[in-house]
Amino acid sequence: MKFRMPFTVLATLTVALVSPNSSYADSELSAASIPKTCGEGEHSTRIALCEEYQPQGGGVKIHVGGPNRDYCTTGFGVWKPDAEGNRDPYSLTAAHCTIGNTRDVYTGEGKFLGNLTDIRYTLTQDSALLKGNETYKYFTEVVFSGGPESSKSLTVRGQSTPAKGDTVCASGATTGEVCNVALKNTVPKCVKMYEGDKPVDRCGLIEAYRPGKTVVDDGDSGGPVYQKKDAYTVNAVGIIIGGGNDGQTLYYEPIAAVLQSYGVTLATCWDTVPNICE
Repeated sequence: MKFRMPFTVLATLTVALVSPNSSYADSELSAASIPKTCGEGEHSTRIALCEEYQPQGGGVKIHVGGPNRDYCTTGFGVWKPDAEGNRDPYSLTAAHCTIGNTRDVYTGEGKFLGNLTDIRYTLTQDSALLKGNETYKYFTEVVFSGGPESSKSLTVRGQSTPAKGDTVCASGATTGEVCNVALKNTVPKCVKMYEGDKPVDRCGLIEAYRPGKTVVDDGDSGGPVYQKKDAYTVNAVGIIIGGGNDGQTLYYEPIAAVLQSYGVTLATCWDTVPNICE
């Protein structure tokens, strides 16, 4: 069976874009960058890539702890500032993926991808940052959509906080993209979940529901939750933490809380993308 993988290596690749007025300096990846305005309906801008370079999107299968270990899903790409004011690319995922595992992360094909850092697994937090190695250094502002075998992708335009009754989409490596999932609450709540057979309380979660449809399953944890803006772009809403009611219920951690906790910014199509080939 095929699974979502890092983007195919090409001489040039279409990816989308962080704000022209970003407060961060250009990434350490390169001093050169390509500014671009993110217009309505715009999917991407071209960026030259090195042959050995493979950018990574959200919604991709990752094995944590070893190439044959259980898997989770990558979330949204983010920028993390360092002490010098540069910004480094990371991906979000769920912290509970590390339980019983090392921090090493591998692709669905079994290739070493990088390491999980700054793991936050508390009553109110379940998130981790994924730092890629030299080959998978850059996490793009793209999330995969469609089924788990689909290579179709959408570009992250910004973030949003849906109201009760609004619908969202979730994209996991097992289930693929599922949309029309309606929010049941807007105030973060506590939910009893299970680590194997062990019950644990998880707080700070939003609940959404789609009757008669599997929304999340094992392996989808960490994946992106979003609202579609148009045929090409989405707003980030949160990351998948778990599910209930035979997978018909989705629990996610709001993206605003995750970004604030880490002091990172969301990678979006407003970004000034570094030219990593120089």
